[in-house]
Amino acid sequence: MKLKNIILSMATITTLATAADHNLYPNSYYLFVNYDNNSNESALGNTSSFDIRYNQNDIQFSNFSIDTLQYAMEYTPSAKYVDSGKTTTILKGGMNVLWYLDNPSPFSMYILGGAGLKYVNYQEDPQSIIDIYTNVAAGVEYNIRNDIAIVAEKKFTYEGSEKKTYTTSLGFRYSF
Repeated sequence: MKLKNIILSMATITTLATAADHNLYPNSYYLFVNYDNNSNESALGNTSSFDIRYNQNDIQFSNFSIDTLQYAMEYTPSAKYVDSGKTTTILKGGMNVLWYLDNPSPFSMYILGGAGLKYVNYQEDPQSIIDIYTNVAAGVEYNIRNDIAIVAEKKFTYEGSEKKTYTTSLGFRYSF
């Protein structure tokens, strides 16, 4: 019984010691809860949103050293306008590329950049609009196991000179 506990303990320590290798699995899903701090010019107040992302971890563009290709979908169910108090729904979809800063600890830091489309459903004219956005972010993953991580991220989104958003995100990653 004692030998079994020692072997299990050693296996756990070995798993945690190698946990920061994001290349162990070809695919990952992320689920985030976000707090969006909108610029005054955007006419929207600060909001909460939800984000789901899918990563292809085995992408290698040798000229650019890109580690991961990410597809992102963000949903804001109820964003309030600052001046009228009315609400709107926002849906974003885009593609990001990630660069991981590999290290031997359970923490993996990354930088991402990307672009996408933003759909806003207004209650006034025009009824809806589609905008193009770009974003850059930095984040850190704490790998609980090889396939599960807690993720924190800070993202800057740019939609033109008047619309800027700083997003703080906290979530989970599952790799398979």
